[in-house]
Amino acid sequence: MFSLKIINLITAALILSFIVTGVLSTINYNDTVKLKQRVALTEEGLKQLEITIDTSMSESPKSYTFKDKEEFDDAVFQRINDYIKLKQKVDIDSKLKKYSLAIENGSSQIYGNPSARFTLLEFSDMECPYCKQYQQTPMDIVNDNQIYVNLEFKHFPLSFHNPAAKRQAIASECVYGLAGNKAYWAFIHDVFEQTRGNGAGVMDLAGVAKGVGVKEQEFTACMSSDRAFDKVKRDIEEGLSYGINSTPVTVLIDNLTGDKKVINNVQSKQQLLSIISEMAK
Repeated sequence: MFSLKIINLITAALILSFIVTGVLSTINYNDTVKLKQRVALTEEGLKQLEITIDTSMSESPKSYTFKDKEEFDDAVFQRINDYIKLKQKVDIDSKLKKYSLAIENGSSQIYGNPSARFTLLEFSDMECPYCKQYQQTPMDIVNDNQIYVNLEFKHFPLSFHNPAAKRQAIASECVYGLAGNKAYWAFIHDVFEQTRGNGAGVMDLAGVAKGVGVKEQEFTACMSSDRAFDKVKRDIEEGLSYGINSTPVTVLIDNLTGDKKVINNVQSKQQLLSIISEMAK
């Protein structure tokens, strides 16, 4: 007879050991077999454990009878997998919370107030190092001026950064379709953070998508379809209509008057605010 409290104790100890050894950061949901090979559980070993169990893992003591050691191990490793899934969900929710201004209406990829007077169209390439430096600037302007300014990310992958830049653009549209607008903006940010840049790409694009809540199988299926590329193609055509041939480029639109201004080269936050103020006159 083993109590569920004992299973929780083993689980907490194993999780602690995985954190210390770095295993937890790379474990997958279906890695129980690998874990079993790495950890030997013995009833005697329980006597040596002294650990504070997080309240989220504690339950009222219950008794279960396990027919053999394998069934006991399975129960322990199921608890580990449940903990990992919970931790991943908490991490994803925390990440998406940072993009609360990304509205979820199923038809728009706007960051900020959809009714704002001014829109910043950010034509960008996720492999472009200058875009990486610039990408937070227009977002900061929206964060500080939520009523008056919104932001749209427009894909403009440069040919000499392909295929990585094009794949990342398509991937972001897959993320939007599968997980929504907040996940879309979080994914773009994470790609900028993780890419090696200048066409070298991200080591694990599916892993980045998974990190914002996208199921890997669905992501893979989307990447092999044409639907996401259609949006990327429209963005490229729109950029060309503005005469864009490099990145980053921002197009400022006054939604009240219809006036538009193409802003080339990397601009500071203050410079962009000055241009917006000038257009508002």
